[in-house]
Amino acid sequence: MRALVHWLQRYTAGFGRDGQQLLLLLIAVACIGLPLFSQLPAWAAAVAAVTFAAKVWLVRTRRGIPDRWVLGLLTLGLASATWLQFHTWFGRDAGVTLLVMLMCAKLLEIRARRDTFVVICLGFFLALCQFLFSQSIPTAAMVAMGVVALLTAQVAQNLDGDPAVDTPPPMGVAVRIALRILGYSVPLMLVLFVLFPRAVGPLWGQPSSGAGSTGMSDTMSPGSIGLLAESDELAFRVQFDGAVPPPAQRYFRALVLGQFDGTVWRALDRPPMRNAPPDVQPLGAAYAYTLTQEPSGSIWLYLLDAPTRAPVLVGLREGATPRPNPEATYTTAFSQRERLLVRAESATRYQLGMQETPQSLQVWTQLPEGFNPRTQELGTQLRAQYPDPRALVQHVLQQFREQPYRYTLQPPPLGENGVDDFLFDTRAGFCEHYASAFVVLMRSAGLAARVVTGYQGGEINSADGALEVRQRDAHAWAEVWFAEAGWVRVDPTAAVAPERVELGLARTLPQPGFAGVFTLTADNPMAAALRAVRDRWNAVEGAWNHWVLQYNGSAQRSLLERLGFEHVDWQTLIFGALALLAGLTAAMAARVLWHRPPRDAVLSAYALFEARLARAGLARAPHEPPHAYAQRLRAALAPSSAQAALRIIDAYIALRYRPAPARTDQIKLNEFKRWIAEFRAVPAAPPQA
Repeated sequence: MRALVHWLQRYTAGFGRDGQQLLLLLIAVACIGLPLFSQLPAWAAAVAAVTFAAKVWLVRTRRGIPDRWVLGLLTLGLASATWLQFHTWFGRDAGVTLLVMLMCAKLLEIRARRDTFVVICLGFFLALCQFLFSQSIPTAAMVAMGVVALLTAQVAQNLDGDPAVDTPPPMGVAVRIALRILGYSVPLMLVLFVLFPRAVGPLWGQPSSGAGSTGMSDTMSPGSIGLLAESDELAFRVQFDGAVPPPAQRYFRALVLGQFDGTVWRALDRPPMRNAPPDVQPLGAAYAYTLTQEPSGSIWLYLLDAPTRAPVLVGLREGATPRPNPEATYTTAFSQRERLLVRAESATRYQLGMQETPQSLQVWTQLPEGFNPRTQELGTQLRAQYPDPRALVQHVLQQFREQPYRYTLQPPPLGENGVDDFLFDTRAGFCEHYASAFVVLMRSAGLAARVVTGYQGGEINSADGALEVRQRDAHAWAEVWFAEAGWVRVDPTAAVAPERVELGLARTLPQPGFAGVFTLTADNPMAAALRAVRDRWNAVEGAWNHWVLQYNGSAQRSLLERLGFEHVDWQTLIFGALALLAGLTAAMAARVLWHRPPRDAVLSAYALFEARLARAGLARAPHEPPHAYAQRLRAALAPSSAQAALRIIDAYIALRYRPAPARTDQIKLNEFKRWIAEFRAVPAAPPQA
């Protein structure tokens, strides 16, 4: 910080007092506006950059501002361009763009301190607008730096420098005052954040069209999930209340696919059955957990297989109830373009769909006509050979283990009959190839079967113990219905590559790009250190999301209950927050009012000198300057005492009224204090008669 301050002072040395203060304001505006450039249309970002450069040039060359009619036409043109871009001046994108354009016009208009104040106020509003696009820790840090820059510019406008030499006050002084002001505001901010009644969701919690959309699709075809395997993006984090399930049980269910056209799998279109609660009967203890799902652009929730009760959305979507499906999946009523916090409970051992009837199972046995004749023939043969469905399933899995099938992200291309080509010819593929082929084979044998997509695996964060599931953990498996057990999970990929389920994809296949850096392998010595850094950062982000972004009404009530305040209504919260704010404000005001800055060392020592002379009957008159006082002392004191007094007064004048406000010379000050300590007021001898 100090080096930056010195560089700015050297760079702006030739700008003059007003130019330096204006340039500081421009730097502050740049700190606020730069993070918004990526959210502006290309033309708006170009206008802002050109305006900023033009204003710096005007300041450097000390030229005047454009005429008012030019500024008026410019403002009208920028507002019109915004309307043509968005067909409105309201809303997030249009409003922020218009605000930036008005800021550009105002920068060119600055002529007085009033204009500077308007620009600073607009800058604070732009800082708030950044949270409409992102609420991450880096965004908060950039906003904090921008606020410090704006406060510094505002303080510099109100500090007096040295007009004689046309220089502003030292920038370091302005920075320290700005940081002090920000420090005073932190307690007030914390009180308002913790106690002020929480709304359903903050302004920045509204859906964002620019949010990420990487994740599971509502369809599956060969290669669709394999594309996600190349992404190291975080899909969701899971914080379990107790123990974490073992790797082989970390199946997170997203959606169930049952309609197959020969190439693509889709979810069944059964509107009458939607919103029907799933028939899940747990066979063991359930896991309670909190899942933080990253923006995906879809409507599916990723829940541990299988949820035993309806999940609850908290945080930005508090109170919204996910829609259940008979296949034990849940969807939201909105496209997920914001981070979601989900409380759920799941059992890894369960029975699902025990109430299925032959009529309801028919939709899970259908196959398109004219596709994959070899697979259908094999299924018919297997059903005749293995009348027991479980024996048939085990036989197929055994074939996957013993036959030369390969697990790979680069499978050979498939033809029109893709399942036939995969099972009998290429025998190489990713999880969707195995799940699709297995389900088609089961249906060919007359069994009810379906494809399930979601995520499998994940890694434990070493910093906070949360389970982190990434896009590369996307997975597909199968479910087969048995009369005595209902829908049973069958993962044919585990038969071909069991390490995929036990160790995860990162340790099963080499990861391309930067993702491979974090793979813990023997030939990657940097992996442990890099993973530790990443885990700590993810843990910090998780805490930020949980305690800051997801601090909603329920979290507020829970915190107050832990503090001993139960059943607190919003009126009590408001009065309590206002009372606490009033107390903090009064305490800060008292500190400012009663604070006594240290007295000037020179004045303090000189006051002692004058006190000694006053006790000797030689008090200085209020109107008497030091030189006149010295002449009077010369006649009233003995020669030695008068000489000492004159030396002290000369030193006082030199220390007190020096030409430049430099720091006091400590050596001279110490000598000055010593002379005063040794001084004795000896009156002059009376004249001889």
